[in-house]
Amino acid sequence: MNDGNPASSAAAPGADELRRQAAEIVQRRKRGLAARHALAPIAEPTPDRARATLAEGRRLFEEGKIAEALIRAEVVIGLAPHGSTVQAEGLILLGDGRLAQGYPQAARAAYNRALHIHPGSAEARLKLADVYRRIHQPQRAIPLYIEVLALIRDPDEAAEVRLDLADTYRAAGRPDAARRVVRISEEVGGLSGTQQVRAARAFLMPDTPVALLLLLIVLALTTWAFREAGALVAFAAFLFGLVLYATIQWWRTPVER
Repeated sequence: MNDGNPASSAAAPGADELRRQAAEIVQRRKRGLAARHALAPIAEPTPDRARATLAEGRRLFEEGKIAEALIRAEVVIGLAPHGSTVQAEGLILLGDGRLAQGYPQAARAAYNRALHIHPGSAEARLKLADVYRRIHQPQRAIPLYIEVLALIRDPDEAAEVRLDLADTYRAAGRPDAARRVVRISEEVGGLSGTQQVRAARAFLMPDTPVALLLLLIVLALTTWAFREAGALVAFAAFLFGLVLYATIQWWRTPVER
């Protein structure tokens, strides 16, 4: 907001001016020229300014102002030192904005560029994996999740990534691998109550004739209990049968890492 102070207006250029600056910086770099002359009338392009613009862009994105956040992302990409972490984070913000607008292919390109600049970015890998799941290419998301697990150290984050990996294995038609990932999560550090509920899905999907037969038996017994003893007994029988089925699925799943 402009408070009427000329100095304040000069310190906060508008969206059109920011876009012009970013485009000019990119063009100058393509021609091998220094970027600072493009901003001579206002300020030198410093990493601090790029970080401040990145923070502003993230705030705008959280507020749902996607178009304005995209402008800030473009400015960050132009202002930040070439190949820097800040430039990669600007590309991630650009990808987030494109994804929010419904352009997953454009988002994928931005996340790939961020990974090219910052190969060790777990965030860029997770965002890219999410895009592949959205466009129904789970097999391409699987190696990205595996790479992220090698990069992060926080146990809670690792547990969430493993559950995402299990979901992706299921989407790729590999329920056996999904169960194995969940079992490894329990062996490594356990899962919280919420995570256990989410992980249970990996053990409920039948993937063999025997598993399908067991599940059909559970359903048949539940139906019989409902007819003979009522809804309450049928519900208890269903829960017992489901737990038994999941336990069998659990113990027949290998845990080799």
